[in-house]
Formats: sequence, C-alpha cells, structure tokens
Amino acid sequence: MKIGLSGTHGVGKTTLAIKLLHVFRNANMQLVSGIARDTAVNMGISSSREIIKLNEKAILRLQNSIIFNMLQKQHGLDSFISDRTIIDALAYTYYYINVLQLGSANSVNAVEKMVQFYLQIVHKYYDVIVYCPIPHERNIVDDGFRFIDEQSQEIVADIITSLLHKQKTSVIWLSPNRHEWLDMIVKECSYFGDVNRA
Repeated sequence: MKIGLSGTHGVGKTTLAIKLLHVFRNANMQLVSGIARDTAVNMGISSSREIIKLNEKAILRLQNSIIFNMLQKQHGLDSFISDRTIIDALAYTYYYINVLQLGSANSVNAVEKMVQFYLQIVHKYYDVIVYCPIPHERNIVDDGFRFIDEQSQEIVADIITSLLHKQKTSVIWLSPNRHEWLDMIVKECSYFGDVNRA
C-alpha cells in the first residue's frame, strides 16, 4: 500500500510516518522522508526564510525538483509511507508565488498549470492520502528550516485542503486530536485489505 501524509508544516507528519512504519512493519513498508528539506539543502538553501528571498525562477525550480525527487524516491516501491505528498509541494509553490506574491503574472500562470497537471495524476502515486490537520495542541518546533508563525501554517493548511478536494485519491481526514491519529489510520487502512498491523 502506498500512503502519503499531507498537511502543513509543524503538525507532526514525520513523527506520524515513523509511528506508522512501526505499526505496519509486517507489510514491509518503506519510509520516504525528508525529500523537501534534502532537495533544498542540496540546492544551497538552509531554511524557508531563504526560499522567500529567491527569485521566482529559483522557487519554481526548487519546487519542481522536490516533486521530481519525491516521485523518484517512491518509484518502484510497492509499499511505502511518505511524510509529504505532491499536494504539499504544490501548496507551498502556490503559497510562495501566489500568496506571498513572489512571482510575476507569468509565474502565477505557470503555477496554475503545474497545479492542474498534477491534480489530474496524483492518484497514480498514492493509494490513500492521510490529511494531518493543525492539532489542538499546536506546537510549531523551530527546527531551523520551517516557518514558525501560525499565520503561514494556517494559510498553507487551507491551500492543502482545497487541493485535496480537487484530486482523485482517497483521503483519510484526521481529527485535530493527535492522540486519535494512529487508530483512525489503522481503522481506515484496514478497508484496503493489504496492510497488516504488527
């Protein structure tokens, strides 16, 4: 089974992915993690605050590279848990170019085309997407890379939910109660029949 975790920064996607890997260890799941950060670092970018200083072409190149590297890492895997999805990369592209207005009209149009293209094919890469909302116990940890303000977190969350409603992959919508997440996912994924809990 191919599971993608989606959600804004600082909600606990990576922590959840690691927990799920343990829960579903009998299913021989592989962990796909850290692609966005690794891609940025390899391009000489060490934080989100540096991304907003880039020109529009560099931002689009970064976001396209993140998607390419994500799909490359997932390619050939029969069963995986990814702590980020194509939808997330699209949401941040939209956030940088359209919301923060870091791009020209041409870049805005390029982002719209990019979004529409991937929305039509995202279902080919995941069996299910798990949406992780901003939890009741909000705690954005400053890891030196992500944004730490609540406003950006909420805006990106809104963009992601909007995009998820426009694509074809089945979505598990988690509650804001983080303590329920594991049980909700295990219950919902059991309907797919090919995930064995350890």
